[in-house]
Amino acid sequence: MATRIWDLLDNGFWNVAENWSEDILPGPEDNVVIGVDGEIEVTQQSGSTAIKSLISEAILNLSGGSFTVTEEANLNALLKSSGSTATFNGSSNLLGFDFSKGTLSGTGALTTEGPSTWTGGVYSGSGLTINEGGTLELSGSNAKTLSGVLENRGITTWTDGDINSNSSGTWNTAETAL
Repeated sequence: MATRIWDLLDNGFWNVAENWSEDILPGPEDNVVIGVDGEIEVTQQSGSTAIKSLISEAILNLSGGSFTVTEEANLNALLKSSGSTATFNGSSNLLGFDFSKGTLSGTGALTTEGPSTWTGGVYSGSGLTINEGGTLELSGSNAKTLSGVLENRGITTWTDGDINSNSSGTWNTAETAL
């Protein structure tokens, strides 16, 4: 097990070894740290990534392939998904997400603290919580499918589109949510 650190000071691609400490891509037993402050974006375009844990201060853009975190994740910036399958199997905290296509899933509890947008894709995890103070904006005509549990304790704005659900899809709204 190693700790892999993002050592590029700018936007870049996840699957380029030179962007990581010791020029080694993170693997399934690795703890990953993206500690660059600011508005940089780390993008996974394709392929399959599995890591043990993740701490990120940068925007994580999952535009293709699959991305799995087997233990905990703390993303202090936006998680963007526009075509990837993202799986979080440990307890995970996100500042927020921008989810337009693909699948967001996992067995771990997923919590958001800030602004989030859902314009398309599938949520099929065991628990997504929009915390008090967080927001969820539902918009766009792309298909949105709820196949997991979504707990809304924040503010949700629904301006366009439908949410499809199956027998495992549950939307709970706390009394404190507006």
